[in-house]
Amino acid sequence: MESTPLSQMPQQQKKRGNKSEKNKLQCEKYCRLYRNKFRDIPYLTSVELLLDQCARNTSTSNVTLVDVRTEEERQVSMIKGAISVEEFHRLQATADTGTISSCNDKEEQIVVTYCTIGYRSGLEARRLGLLYPHLKDQIYSLDGIVAFTHALGSTLTTNQQSSEEEPEEEEEEETTTCRNDTTKKPHHWNLIHPGTGAPTTQVHTFGWIWGCVDEEHFSHTHFSLPALLIRLLQVTIAIITCFCLRIKHFCLPPPPRRQHLDQALKAE
Repeated sequence: MESTPLSQMPQQQKKRGNKSEKNKLQCEKYCRLYRNKFRDIPYLTSVELLLDQCARNTSTSNVTLVDVRTEEERQVSMIKGAISVEEFHRLQATADTGTISSCNDKEEQIVVTYCTIGYRSGLEARRLGLLYPHLKDQIYSLDGIVAFTHALGSTLTTNQQSSEEEPEEEEEEETTTCRNDTTKKPHHWNLIHPGTGAPTTQVHTFGWIWGCVDEEHFSHTHFSLPALLIRLLQVTIAIITCFCLRIKHFCLPPPPRRQHLDQALKAE
C-alpha cells in the first residue's frame, strides 16, 4: 500500500475539513426539521450536553442520558454515561419513589433521549412522558449523536489552535476545566465503545442519508438497505403505538386520588 506524500497531506486535511463543514450544515438542517416535528418536547443541543459533561463527571451530573437506538447501533458506540431504554425502564420499575434517583437532591434531574439525529429520540421522549407522567416536564430530546460528533470536533479544533498559539510551558497540575480535560484526553473520550469503555471514533447512524458526521475526526457506518427498511417499519409501529398512547391518555378519566380530592373540595 502506497503512503500519501507529505505534500498532499495538508490538502487532504483541507478537503476533509470542507466535507465536515458541509456535513455540519446538513446535520443542522435535519435537526431543525425533526425539532419542528416535536414542538411539545423540550430540546437540548449537543453543545449544551458537552458543556455539562465537561463541567461535571457522570456521578454528579443531573442528566440521565438514554440511548434510544437499536442494539446494533449501540454496539458500535454510545455517548459516555448513556443507558439503553430497556435499562431506563428497569430503573423506573425498581424506583422506590416517582422521581429519578439523584446524587444531588437539590438539583432537579432531567432525562435526555438521543438517537442518530433527533427523530426517534423525540418520539421516544413523547412516549416516555406518557408512560411516566411524573417525568413529563423533565424529559428532553437531544439533537443526536451526529450533532454530538460536530460538537466534539469543534472542541478539538479550538483546543488544538489554542495549544499551537500558546508558548510551551512546564506541566502544571490538572484542573477540572473543560478545555484541560479535552486536551489531556482523546478528543473522542465522550464517545465510547460500550463493550470495553474505551474511546472510539466510530458512529453507527440509522441510514446513509443521515451519515453527516464530522468526517475530519469521526467515521460512520449504517444499516444496509434491507435492514433499514425493517428498522423503518419498526419506527412506523412506534409512531402508531405513541399515537395510541396519546389517545388513551386524553380519553382516560382523572386518577382516583384526584376524583376523591375533587369530591372533598365540593363537599367543603
